[in-house]
Amino acid sequence: VEAVVSDMATRIMPLREAMDGLQAKYCLAYCAAVALIDGAGGLPQFDDERVLRDDVRSLVKRTSVRADSRMASGAGRFGVELAVRTRDGRSLGASVEVPRG
Repeated sequence: VEAVVSDMATRIMPLREAMDGLQAKYCLAYCAAVALIDGAGGLPQFDDERVLRDDVRSLVKRTSVRADSRMASGAGRFGVELAVRTRDGRSLGASVEVPRG
């Protein structure tokens, strides 16, 4: 998994890994990984026990996050481009400028 985000996003969410639910809220790699696995990003995904499960921790290790100053930022915009390479070799991707919430 590769996430390209704005500089602002990496300042707001600076953690590379999370050891509990509070840290997970500030870890872009965790948020991307758990959303891909669970298909959700609600309260259950930020439970301390969920943060420490092997499936999400493994994907976090294989998730890179990098800032790109060209990404939309400010005035409610937080641009992100997400690319995923699946085990069977497929490449999937998506991008947004304005997050849903």
